[in-house]
Amino acid sequence: DSVTLADPVRALANSRVMLAFDSVRHVLDDSLYAVMATGFRADSRDSVMVIDAVRLTPTLEAMPFFGRLPQRADRTNISAGPIRIEGIDFANYIRDEALHVRLVEVDSLDLHIYSDIDMDWGPRAQPCRYHMGFRDIPIPIRLDSLRINDGSIRYSELAKGSVRPGELTFEHVNGGITNLNNDPQLMTPATPAVVSLSAKLFGEGDISATVRYPLLSPTLDFDIEASAGPMPLAAVSRFSTNVAGVEINGGELDTLWVGLESRDGQATGRVHMRYRDLDFRVLDRNTGKEKVWHSVLGFAGNVATRASNPGKPEDEPRDGMIDYSCGDKHIVFFEFFVGSLVNGLKRIVLIV
Repeated sequence: DSVTLADPVRALANSRVMLAFDSVRHVLDDSLYAVMATGFRADSRDSVMVIDAVRLTPTLEAMPFFGRLPQRADRTNISAGPIRIEGIDFANYIRDEALHVRLVEVDSLDLHIYSDIDMDWGPRAQPCRYHMGFRDIPIPIRLDSLRINDGSIRYSELAKGSVRPGELTFEHVNGGITNLNNDPQLMTPATPAVVSLSAKLFGEGDISATVRYPLLSPTLDFDIEASAGPMPLAAVSRFSTNVAGVEINGGELDTLWVGLESRDGQATGRVHMRYRDLDFRVLDRNTGKEKVWHSVLGFAGNVATRASNPGKPEDEPRDGMIDYSCGDKHIVFFEFFVGSLVNGLKRIVLIV
């Protein structure tokens, strides 16, 4: 009609739009990932979108995948569903090309991040920080809240000189993220995105964490407060053996608390840790064998470490102060956080 012809954008924004499809698959422009969604339904009147299942999968195995990347990045595999999106401002998106969503609820998230620290990235060694994607989104985007229900996260790191990655796993992940946006007026150091999660670390110990992260920051600026335990220390071997060549055979973690602040790649904070009967050995992380010099290192390490903290039940436990910086300006978020945490833990575990 004449009204629609005069202003088609306004007419569409004020109309009821309903969409549905069984499945769709799309290979991204760089051909490194394929996206597949099934059971898609959307209704502009109810401001709701539902997707039964979504998968983001790499199209190549690890080595050719990393070889094709234009700059340093992790290899990510994601599946989730169902996903329910509520409070979508369809009219604003059609009219102003600005996306505002009140709530995204994600069930059964399965996220696997593979990071190749060993690879010589050369001129492709750009910072690999997940928040940087927000400032590159070409339209204004604002997501008030994202909820995760019973998810799992697996972080695999291939350390320098290793042939197998160490794995850090989080099961039964529940929590949420608030204030996800790329508006410079709303995304500031004083009003960051806030991530609050609880999970099972290595499937063994309870963990909870809150991260405050200004998504438009050009550097590693974030705050973390996290706690974990109780759990058997041997569970950590899934990560430490392949990454550091340290196999933990025994001991109990009673409680761990870390408070960390990072500004421009300089981390400060404190680690509080109570543990008992730590037992470990040093071995070749690639063969799993213990040679003579590994035995010597292991003996020296056991002499130079505290088997328990506190040493006696009546004593106060020793805390570890974090004071960490990294000369690699391209260091990834997880690598930086682990380095900061180890910096504090050394001051607890080591006697010297």
